[in-house]
Amino acid sequence: MPHVNDRARLKQYLALMSVPQHVLRAATVNGRIELDTKDAGQQRFQALLWDLLFSSGRSHPWDHRGGRSFRELAGYYEWVMPVPNQLTIQVSVAPRVAHYLLPTTATYADGSHVHFGIPGLRIERVSARAVHLLHLPTQGRLELRESHHGTVRLMHSRLRWETGSDETPENLTFWHTSGLTDAEESASPHWAPTPCTPLRSGLMVRASTWWRHWPHTAEIVPARRSNTTRCLTWRKGPSCAQVGDLLVNSAIRIADAVHDSDPDGLDVSVLRLGPAAIELARPS
Repeated sequence: MPHVNDRARLKQYLALMSVPQHVLRAATVNGRIELDTKDAGQQRFQALLWDLLFSSGRSHPWDHRGGRSFRELAGYYEWVMPVPNQLTIQVSVAPRVAHYLLPTTATYADGSHVHFGIPGLRIERVSARAVHLLHLPTQGRLELRESHHGTVRLMHSRLRWETGSDETPENLTFWHTSGLTDAEESASPHWAPTPCTPLRSGLMVRASTWWRHWPHTAEIVPARRSNTTRCLTWRKGPSCAQVGDLLVNSAIRIADAVHDSDPDGLDVSVLRLGPAAIELARPS
């Protein structure tokens, strides 16, 4: 990874990640920019977030809350940056995004249930400019930060207002609890470790490249190839070759990732990391 004193590479980071320079410097470890965490739990949580925030329409089984879908929340995001022990996303309205992500569960007479939001996600704390969330099963952390400064009291007030009808005494207690419900435990396959977890986590860290530089048309669709688990497709923006080059050769590359272009010249390719592979496809 490049040293932050390498001005050319620092300039690339700033341009591609759309992150303020002081935030980028604060994220350095021993003078180097480390985008990808080695913490297995944080990786699993970031991979889960990528599955959610790039899901197609309301295809994800937890995407049932009224209003915007998970993918449509991109309209609130300004930048994404990993800092030690957490992922920080700067958003325009942190309490509103938190409300979409925080979980509630509907249980029916036959014992079945439906999740709204992310099972296992909790409010760890609220600060003057951020809502800090903790995913209990993975111990992954997410900071939803705003650019402007306020007060802790105001942030609490705005969070109560945004949660609206969901802000029952039971939910308020639940969102701060230290344990999982049986219904939440049943969702564990969604955050279980897989060979593709590090690659999905790496794509989540670099999500602002999609959200800020190209129209947000990127979404996850079922993979076509038998040896890939997902397909990331988009309708506008760069070619698969350009995206692949960005992810394996630029300043924000995913270490050890390999990009294989389609030998037939189609705008379809494969991004690989170890035994895992994800298709990249841009429809013509």
